[in-house]
Amino acid sequence: MTAKRSKVATLAILMAGAFCAGAWLLISPMLEKQRMLDRQAELLDSISSGNGVIVLEESFPAGDADFYDMKEAVLTAQAEPPQEEPASLEVTGTGILTIDRIDAVLPVTDGVSEAQLKVAVGHVPQTAPLGGEGNAVIAGHRSYTYGQFFNRLGEVSAGDFISYEDKSGAAFTYEVFETLVIEPGDQAAFIQPEGERLLTLYTCTPIRKATHRLLVRARLVDQIQIEMEESQ
Repeated sequence: MTAKRSKVATLAILMAGAFCAGAWLLISPMLEKQRMLDRQAELLDSISSGNGVIVLEESFPAGDADFYDMKEAVLTAQAEPPQEEPASLEVTGTGILTIDRIDAVLPVTDGVSEAQLKVAVGHVPQTAPLGGEGNAVIAGHRSYTYGQFFNRLGEVSAGDFISYEDKSGAAFTYEVFETLVIEPGDQAAFIQPEGERLLTLYTCTPIRKATHRLLVRARLVDQIQIEMEESQ
């Protein structure tokens, strides 16, 4: 009888352990997503206040199925090879990107490191500045674990507007004129035309497969801020 009770108790413990493990596997991604959303909100608040800096004091796990690695997307646009990321990182937010069509209000960081793209979308440093002549490229993930970012970018079409306001208050509005899908190694996203002020949003497609890259290309239509700066 004692042996039977011991087996029953052991089985109960194993079942309880399996239940707890299963519950943790279910809850953990939701907790991680909320943690990233909280950091994203913190960065948005910091940009709005004119500071735009937060410190990521932990290293974030990479490689989950819903988080597509975009490092190869910008390597050829970088002048130097990427450096190994430290355990903590000071993230600088340059401004806020708003896409009304998909209800997106996103912090934009200066750079596209793994940690930065977990909490924001990133301006590729070797491309034109936002509002400047050339082609400003902003890369972002389509991630279900860490945040929404460019998940709905495929809904954006020609004629839609994209606005950007930097932390100093300068604001620019772009009108979408083209969307296209390219191969991962195609450098069309990074071409720098002369005499134009363009914005390219860059992400993986299709969602959860990421075999290609989706580009949304827009042209600056609001030049009030630029004219003010040029007249000074």
